[in-house]
Amino acid sequence: MRKIAAHRSLSAVIDGRISLHEYLGNHLADVAAGIAAESAQISDMQADWLCSRWNIAFTIAKRISFIELWHRNQISKMVPAPMLNELPARHDPSQSAGMNEDSFKGTGHVVRKAGTGFRCIKCFVFKPFRHHTDWFLLPCSACPRDGPDDLMADTMVCGAECVAGGSEELGGEGGQTLVSRATRSEMTRSNRREARNILCANRRLAESSVLRSVIQHTTDPVAEVFHENLDSLPPVPLWVQMISHTHRLAWTGGVISCKYCGGTCTGGRARLLASTCRHNIAEGSKAQLDRLTMGRLPLHLPDWADARTDPTSIRNVFPFSFGDGARKFGV
Repeated sequence: MRKIAAHRSLSAVIDGRISLHEYLGNHLADVAAGIAAESAQISDMQADWLCSRWNIAFTIAKRISFIELWHRNQISKMVPAPMLNELPARHDPSQSAGMNEDSFKGTGHVVRKAGTGFRCIKCFVFKPFRHHTDWFLLPCSACPRDGPDDLMADTMVCGAECVAGGSEELGGEGGQTLVSRATRSEMTRSNRREARNILCANRRLAESSVLRSVIQHTTDPVAEVFHENLDSLPPVPLWVQMISHTHRLAWTGGVISCKYCGGTCTGGRARLLASTCRHNIAEGSKAQLDRLTMGRLPLHLPDWADARTDPTSIRNVFPFSFGDGARKFGV
């Protein structure tokens, strides 16, 4: 049975627009709905009782709000100043560099650049660049040591002592100063923000000095590092812009390589870089990709593509990034 409009009369049945079964069914449904509405309707007495209870509840809530407002007015708006943590001391860059250099000499490592990190040529331990601080904590296993005190790990500059010192609270007469609640919150946030900035600055200083100490003691008897920066690079060639965006490209001395498929190109036709990236490095491409990652010239190339240095020099690796719809140097 389908629903029909309530205003349909018996003439619609005679005209054949609706059936008699549908007309009677919908008419009986309307009658039953009316009876149900009349039986569910609350009486006037019940409505008056409900309204009176609502009025009582509103009166109670209003009185409670007046009592709370009175109590708030009795409380002072000024609160004691917060107990601020002692700020850590900033590290001296020159002192940090000297301590790290002495610490690295005490470990006995002789490291050289290898791919994305450094490798000791004595004990063959490899540490990535982001784990360069581990060189100060791990002595060289190829060099016998007299005792654990020889390792000057305690001279390594870090923010641990600053964190421990920042947990002590300052007391005395300064803690009884009355300030507003907003000022108290702002003083606490400013203190934490300044302490966090100092710790981050000390950590960055320690990491840079540690990495600089490791690089200074990196030995490479054959190759020399050719230092270059983004300003010294030539404009990105047009043929590099034509390579599919599915490749993750990097520039090493004019040689373009993809870290996902191992494809390389120096300006001519490149089979792997001519199509979308396969995200699978073939066995024949792994060796040359490893050499490019370490900044060395692949064995199948006679010279660097930009001809700025000799083939034995180590070049910097500059990844490409997308900006304004085009590739550019930098992460």
